[in-house]
Amino acid sequence: MKTKTINVVRAAGPIALLAISAIMFYSACERDDRPVYQILEPSQEEIRQPVLTGFVELVGPGGNPYADLEFYKKRESFDLDSLPPRIAQILARIVHSPEEIQVERSEREGVESWEIEARTKQDNQYDLLFLENGEILRALTSIDGVTEAPGRIFVEGDLQEINIDQIPDSVIENALFLASKNEISKSYLVLAQGGQRYLIQFGEEKDGTIISLTETGEFRSAGKIKSMLRPYKPPKIETIEEIQSNLSKYGDKYHVQSVIKRIQNFRIDPNHGFRFAVVGDTRTNLKVFQAITRSINKWNPLFVIGIGDLTLYGYSRFMDRYHLQTLEKYAKYPFLPVVGNHDVRRGSLAFEYAYGGKESRVYHFDVGKCRFVILDNIETGGAMPWNEQLNLTDKWLRKKGHQKFVFIHRPPHDVDKWAYHSMPETMSMPFVELMTEHKVDHVFCGHIHAYSTAAYNGVNYTVSGGGGASLHKHYGKRGSVYHYVIVDVLPGSIRMQLVRLMPEEE
Repeated sequence: MKTKTINVVRAAGPIALLAISAIMFYSACERDDRPVYQILEPSQEEIRQPVLTGFVELVGPGGNPYADLEFYKKRESFDLDSLPPRIAQILARIVHSPEEIQVERSEREGVESWEIEARTKQDNQYDLLFLENGEILRALTSIDGVTEAPGRIFVEGDLQEINIDQIPDSVIENALFLASKNEISKSYLVLAQGGQRYLIQFGEEKDGTIISLTETGEFRSAGKIKSMLRPYKPPKIETIEEIQSNLSKYGDKYHVQSVIKRIQNFRIDPNHGFRFAVVGDTRTNLKVFQAITRSINKWNPLFVIGIGDLTLYGYSRFMDRYHLQTLEKYAKYPFLPVVGNHDVRRGSLAFEYAYGGKESRVYHFDVGKCRFVILDNIETGGAMPWNEQLNLTDKWLRKKGHQKFVFIHRPPHDVDKWAYHSMPETMSMPFVELMTEHKVDHVFCGHIHAYSTAAYNGVNYTVSGGGGASLHKHYGKRGSVYHYVIVDVLPGSIRMQLVRLMPEEE
């Protein structure tokens, strides 16, 4: 038979050969044995079945533009001339090129104090507490990405008492000016996270203070002697052996690329679309997280994306017992992660081990005619530089004819009502510009423990952080609730539904 077929092809000539090859090719393309995914609506009876004692599930359309005006009302911004003269002098010495200064004055037992928060154009931040005479009671700073505060300067063994004559004159001069004192009682040299520091002590242990300065005399922190000399105990960093012991039993089941293959094993009917769900910040309340996991099953999503902060500290034992065991026991869907700040708070090895290496933090995939882009805007734990991520995103979003969805943990600073708990402005601005340039259909974020939506420069944004972490209280009854979001990608449109877990008495 084979010989006969070959003879027929040969006899037919090159034109017939091309025709037969084309028929075979298109027949192979038309044959797609993958199962077809179908959107299945849960019945009212299923929705009414409680998944958490004391709570009911309420299903409604998406959207929550509410913002508590009192909460978002900006405190009065001061210039230096509005402050007591001595405080203004010290602040001018400490904070260079301030962009915003916020001041809160208080009085206790006849003593007036001034709490000042300042931010510079470089996004450096200062939190300072003064007496009216300019004495610094407490100060912490976040400069060039390094945070320094009393009790968080050095680790055990990195403090050495030194003589004053071992300190550069410029450091001593600045310390005396900032402390408004003429006599230094002790001095120390420390190796801090951000580099070498000089701790200059004024007064004795009971009521004295210490000021921390860099080698060039730049101010970094201040506080009472006991707190400034207290060593910082760095968090435990897991070994790869500990991580393997807790997580190796899962193999590559939750690796991002393995999960994507399982998702893409379904065929999407372009006339009916598909469904996915979004939930964020599941890290704190196990009962709520488990309830939401079970509740999502009712909607039969093709997959679920977790918008970061999957566990409290990111340790492998939490990843195992809290997060993955919940998915193992209850989830009937594939799960894909976005990395959150809590997930890499104690190192990123456990997250990357569970989800498949560095590519589990920045990746993209397609489902039907949709492109999904997942980014890492945490800046710690070995994150890919943000500009490199944006370059990749620019490339990935150039896909023509696709609906585009982007997922990040920290929301954009450019949306005013989220700016208080967002990624830095320097990261946010190029990000939102890129989203607008590519006409992204929707951006999903977490980090804020509530449900909130906004449109910015032609792009729709949703914050969904109500998966178990303690709720932020200023987004109204529709927003300050435990919840998740159901997203139906339909021909030519997107439909969103909000599923809230509400206390029964409400």
